[in-house]
Amino acid sequence: MARSFDPAGGADSITFAAPASVPPDQGPITIAVLAQAADTIGWTGWMVRGLKSGTPILGFLTSNNAGPKLFAENDFGSGVTGRSTSYRWYVMTKAGGSALPRIHVGDPTGTPSWAHTNNDFNVGDGSGPIDTLIVGGTGGGSNGWRGPIMVAAMVDEAWTDGQIEARCTMAALDLFTPVSAATKKWMIRLNQASTATAVTDDTGGGGDQTAISGTTVVSDLAGFDYSITGPTGPAATLWNGSSEVPVTVALYNGSSEVPVTLEVSP
Repeated sequence: MARSFDPAGGADSITFAAPASVPPDQGPITIAVLAQAADTIGWTGWMVRGLKSGTPILGFLTSNNAGPKLFAENDFGSGVTGRSTSYRWYVMTKAGGSALPRIHVGDPTGTPSWAHTNNDFNVGDGSGPIDTLIVGGTGGGSNGWRGPIMVAAMVDEAWTDGQIEARCTMAALDLFTPVSAATKKWMIRLNQASTATAVTDDTGGGGDQTAISGTTVVSDLAGFDYSITGPTGPAATLWNGSSEVPVTVALYNGSSEVPVTLEVSP
C-alpha cells in the first residue's frame, strides 16, 4: 500500500511531531522521498516541510518554474527537472550554512538510473529547531503533493551521491539502517492499510503522526520491500532422544549473558 495525496487539488497532508530527535534545520540535511506525481501539469506541492511557529525552515517541493521542477525550502533558483508520473526516489541534500541544494532523482526499478544536480541558488539553514513536520502539504491550502508517497526520511547529514544510490533502493531496510545511525533522524513508511492507522516514526524518536487531512490508500510500487528488519536466521534445535527441542544460546559479555542468534550457511 501507499498513501495518495489529493491528485486534483493538493490539499491533503499528514502532520507529525518534531521532537529534538529530528533534524532542526536545513543544513546539513538529506531528505529522501519515494513518490509518484499524479501528472505532468505545473503545480506547487511540498513532499516534506518543517516549520517553527508556522515559519518554514526546511522542506522539499516541486513548483512550476519554467516547467515542473524540484526545490529545497527557501530556494529561489532555477530548479531541477525530474518529476515523473512513475515512482521515483526524490532526494535533496544540502551542506550546512549558505550552500547550493543538490537534487537527486532515481528510478528504483530494474537497473537504477540516477541524476544528481546542483540547483543554482545558495540556501541558508533556517533558524530552527522545527516544531512541526508535514508530509504531502503545507498544513493548509492547496500547495500539496499530488500523487502517492510510499516512504519519507530525513537526517542531519548531507549524503554523497554514492551513498544515496546505495540507500534509496527497492528495500526500505537499505534506507532505514543509515537513517537510524544518524544523530538527528526521522523516517516513515506509508504502507498502512487504512488511513485510520496513525503513522509512526520508524526511528523511535517520537516524530509520530499528530493530525491528518484527507489522503487515500492506493497501490504501491510492485516489488518494493517495506521491511526494516533483517533476516534472523533459522531457529536452533537439539535432538533430545525423542524429538527436536528449541535451544537457547547465550554468550557471556564480561558482565552478563546476552542472547545469540545462530545462522547456518548453506
